[in-house]
Amino acid sequence: MRDFIATAVTPEGGRRRRRVAGRDEADACARLREGGFFVERIAPAARAPRIRARTRIATVHRIEFFRQMETLLSSGVLIADALNRLKDRFPDARTRRVLRVVHAQVAESRTSLSQALSLFPGSFPPGVVTAIEAGEEGGAARLAVRFAELAERASTHARTPSSSWRWRRACTRFSWAWSFPGSPPCSAPSAVGCPRWPAA
Repeated sequence: MRDFIATAVTPEGGRRRRRVAGRDEADACARLREGGFFVERIAPAARAPRIRARTRIATVHRIEFFRQMETLLSSGVLIADALNRLKDRFPDARTRRVLRVVHAQVAESRTSLSQALSLFPGSFPPGVVTAIEAGEEGGAARLAVRFAELAERASTHARTPSSSWRWRRACTRFSWAWSFPGSPPCSAPSAVGCPRWPAA
């Protein structure tokens, strides 16, 4: 089975690009006609680019991506156009590489946005993909709200001390210093949870 991209007229008279699988072009066209489509053009789909599923976007850049998508979608920009803007202008090079792949998948009607993002589970875990998928079902306005919620959630998580490796390393150091008699007083702020030596 091969994938084909077809430009077809819907039963309602609209024109759409659709991706369909078939043994050859004739089989793919037959499958579309069974669905009530009139095929104008059809061609083999381009191969999906090789991607690194383990590519991981830093949290700060993921939050910025969510916020940019929320802003663009709220302004009436289409998903593919929003990705097209960000894939070349985003400040982080790794994020740009990921967005180029996501844009290619969405622009060529290979997948939805949520499915394209799911290709990078290191950056967009299943919970994020599920939230975006639910937003897609509600339209652009609902999707924009989902991106805003994801940005806020990721920001809150990033501010939580227990989620930071620096916090864990600091606590380990403080605990180690506290275990030795005669250690110097701890000067870290009490918010870190470091015990202070009693006043002399």
